[in-house]
Amino acid sequence: MGKTLKIKSVKLKNFRNYESLGTKFHPKLNYIFGKNGSGKTNLIESIYFLTNLKSFRTKKRSSLIKKNTNAMYVGGVFSDDDMSKDVKLEASLFEQKRVYKLNNKTEQNLIDYLKSVNTMVFFPDSLRIIKDSPLFRRNFFDRAISSIDPTYLLESKEYSRILRERNKILKNNGDDRLLEVWNSRFFSCASNIFKKRTAFLELLKQKISPLKKTLNINKNIEIFYSKSLKYSHKKNTETLAYEIIKEEYEKNKEEEKIKKQTCLGPHLDDFVIYLDGDSSRENASQGEQRLVIILILLAVSDVYREVSEENLIYLFDDMSSELDREKRQSVIEYLMSSDSQVFITSTEKPETKNPPEAYSLFDLDLGGGIIR
Repeated sequence: MGKTLKIKSVKLKNFRNYESLGTKFHPKLNYIFGKNGSGKTNLIESIYFLTNLKSFRTKKRSSLIKKNTNAMYVGGVFSDDDMSKDVKLEASLFEQKRVYKLNNKTEQNLIDYLKSVNTMVFFPDSLRIIKDSPLFRRNFFDRAISSIDPTYLLESKEYSRILRERNKILKNNGDDRLLEVWNSRFFSCASNIFKKRTAFLELLKQKISPLKKTLNINKNIEIFYSKSLKYSHKKNTETLAYEIIKEEYEKNKEEEKIKKQTCLGPHLDDFVIYLDGDSSRENASQGEQRLVIILILLAVSDVYREVSEENLIYLFDDMSSELDREKRQSVIEYLMSSDSQVFITSTEKPETKNPPEAYSLFDLDLGGGIIR
């Protein structure tokens, strides 16, 4: 396992409800509890924003700035377990101006900044992976694939560009000569995305089975890649993806001209999640859906850890909601066994089997839980 950075401390100024805050964190488990509105979610949101330069709750960065102020600041110091190096990240917003610093140096190219620390978040809206549209699921799994294969992000952007050009041609009566110019690139890019999505799901399935055993989950959880292609299952889709897409296009190209849009490809596919053979979207309870998503997130992070040889920082918002104490404890113990740093928010004071030196408690109702 490679070096894994954990957050040692954070400083906030005018972030959400925090006018000013400086606090240190435990390298293993940090349990943040308090009443609704006490700032639990805001605190872990600040960590997520600092490491991803976006919120998991809103697209509007301006809403992160405390009311009646015009600027905010988040800074954090990260280190590996043997304290051999520190990494300092800073993010500040002033009206429309953004400044991001890595080790006190302003970053123009944010690739190094974003690669320095990795976080995984679970929050109530994570259930949208099950409940929402195929677009939401595609985006979730595409981001997961990109985290272990940077070329996938470039291929996805190229596919979107090609798709836009094809659709423009189709809307303008579908000139065959123009379509032919774009089709080869379309087939190639679509087949690459198709193969990488399929390969990633295979990796995910390998992680889900042992996770179920570790977390004592008896239900069968499966993820299927539902494709717009109507290919024969006898064909080797890994090696013949290009030919399959081309063949399907030839069968349906007249339909494209009638509908004036591209009628097959990865942009129409879905990732369908089943629980005991039934659609989790239609038949699973809220608690079951929550457990399924936690399992998928852990499986995704296990794939990341295997490929990158690094752990992540886990942020769990409102874990106590609809997940019983035994399951919560199983998740916590699993994460801590991987030497990860974990943050959990809850309205309840924790009941943990871990020794006091293995975690820090933050009681936001009393204020004394914040280590300064």
